[in-house]
Amino acid sequence: MKARFILNGERVAVSCHPLRPLIEVLRSDFRLKGTKGGCGAGECGNCLVFLDELLVNSCLLPVYRLEGKRVTTIEGFVKTREYLDIEKAFLARDILSCGLCTPSLILAVEALLARRSSPTEKEIAAFLEGNLCSYSGSLQIIKAVSLAAETRKRRRGDVKRHRTDARP
Repeated sequence: MKARFILNGERVAVSCHPLRPLIEVLRSDFRLKGTKGGCGAGECGNCLVFLDELLVNSCLLPVYRLEGKRVTTIEGFVKTREYLDIEKAFLARDILSCGLCTPSLILAVEALLARRSSPTEKEIAAFLEGNLCSYSGSLQIIKAVSLAAETRKRRRGDVKRHRTDARP
């Protein structure tokens, strides 16, 4: 089968078995190593990508479902302004890891912030529950997501200045 889709903004095509998982195509055919493998059953969250605007597990997504769709991996997302908001927040809150979960965690944070501009700590924890990380504490990640939300709102002008913030 030949599947034609848009990968990180570029039109691509791949010929392979229709049931081949997207993660294999990304890593082997396109040499995009940011999407990580893990459990192979959609449980660990390491293989997340965007399919159009939907966050999906690429280990569970067969190639035949890609026809005419838009796939965005971490390699495509890092080229956006939205990525910079998240990156700054992660660095400011010392989110350190081995790098296995980081790409998917960043995409999951983007999916959350696209839905909720000011998520609560409880909403953040619930949304990121499927992203397993052994190195960064969940409280630090929650604080980083809150900071990314604040940064994004400020950048977009969604935050009103308080009288004490006004400059003469």
